[in-house]
Amino acid sequence: RSPTIISAPSSLLSSSATKKLDMPSLDVGSCLSALQGAQGDQERVLRLARACVPPLGEKASKGEAGRVGVIGGSFEYTGAPFFAACTSLRTGSDIVHIFCETRAGGPIKSYSPELIVHPLLLASDDMTLSPTAKEERAEAGYQQMSEWVGRLDGILLGPGLGRDELVLGACSKLLVRVAELGTPTILDADGLYILTQALREGGGGSSEQRR
Repeated sequence: RSPTIISAPSSLLSSSATKKLDMPSLDVGSCLSALQGAQGDQERVLRLARACVPPLGEKASKGEAGRVGVIGGSFEYTGAPFFAACTSLRTGSDIVHIFCETRAGGPIKSYSPELIVHPLLLASDDMTLSPTAKEERAEAGYQQMSEWVGRLDGILLGPGLGRDELVLGACSKLLVRVAELGTPTILDADGLYILTQALREGGGGSSEQRR
């Protein structure tokens, strides 16, 4: 995707500047016209953003500006869900919950005291449990997350999730649950992988998965 440019000094578009950058000469007039059109697009985007971000005030109660759930984070990837959660807070959300793999909980909690972290996803390579105990623990984690998503106003599923089979299985079921609730959801990274796998299975997956 091409970034939207708001403005740029004309000196950056001069022939002398482009020569220094080993670029072809640019038509300054055409570039400035294009930049003005881009500025109009940017202003429309900003108006939409302001409409989405609720007004903040001292009379508001905690949670009124939204409760968001970020489902992601694994042994290898702990930064992605952290940055996603921080972005949500900085754009106006009151409370952000991160639901991650058990081994990712400690590192993510250490990044910021603002985040509520639930290390409920169990990976299949956890050597401390028997296969039966893993399945039971994974199901228990799914049930807890299923209860939580009903209290949330929005979901982001996928950042740093990884491709562990047990984790993806729990999140696949959770995606169906979120669809049943009608909770606004964004799929990112491995969340998109879960969706494509569901659509490929059995000619497009079950009716619940397709929905």
